[in-house]
Amino acid sequence: PVRLLPLLRHRRIELGTIRVSGADIHLWRNAKGVGNWQHLLVSSPASGSAASPVPPVGGLILDDATLEFAAASGTIRLRRWQLQVGALHPGRPFSLRTRFILQAPKLPPAGVPIRFDAKNLRAQTAPLDLAAPHWTLIVASAALSGALQFADAGGRPRAAGAIALTVPSVRGLIGQWGLKMRLPKDPAALGALSLSGRWRLRGGELRIAPLTARLDATTLAGWAQRSGGAAAGWTFDLHANRINFGNYLPPARKHPKPLKLPLAMLRALR
Repeated sequence: PVRLLPLLRHRRIELGTIRVSGADIHLWRNAKGVGNWQHLLVSSPASGSAASPVPPVGGLILDDATLEFAAASGTIRLRRWQLQVGALHPGRPFSLRTRFILQAPKLPPAGVPIRFDAKNLRAQTAPLDLAAPHWTLIVASAALSGALQFADAGGRPRAAGAIALTVPSVRGLIGQWGLKMRLPKDPAALGALSLSGRWRLRGGELRIAPLTARLDATTLAGWAQRSGGAAAGWTFDLHANRINFGNYLPPARKHPKPLKLPLAMLRALR
């Protein structure tokens, strides 16, 4: 709805809160990689006149929606999607909150609950600039939080911020994600995990420093870095206080396979 008072007093159009309930959105990409939504993004030919500014919006609420994206690799579905965006005024911060159940080919049939919340967001498109002083992301039982500052300076994106991760039980999270893997025989192994650090992205190079992580009784401290370019790779310098590798051994197989020595390689060494 259009707000009447700004229109009468200032001849300015302002929209109230837009609410959509029960939306069922279907997106797909064909074998050529063309999506059924792309024609909506094609701009009309320039008419020579300046584009009209987007009027302020009191907010956006999406309630109990479903979003389905189908491609050759499989179908991704967001169920029970809730989205709430605060008032949108040019140059002013806004808030964003969303939650949904994610269903994908390699996830459990019931899906994985995801929730995201950010306050005091600032964004502009020309040039692209985004600031999120505090955000939280909860995926199943894993909780991520941090801060983000992103800017695209002449086609060279730069970003920096902080990140923190807490997982009550890595073993439990593996089950929540439906991952098939052999777990350590020690039931106390792969318990609580925490991680914190500050990061920056410059010229395609990602650096996390300082970086602190703790898994079970082991604490790691130092830094990690991933280089950019064609020969991208990780470099790290982490120091651990202690670790018992025996706690992370998988259960012994009932019928272990016989050990096969690489005889051909050993003969070649003579």
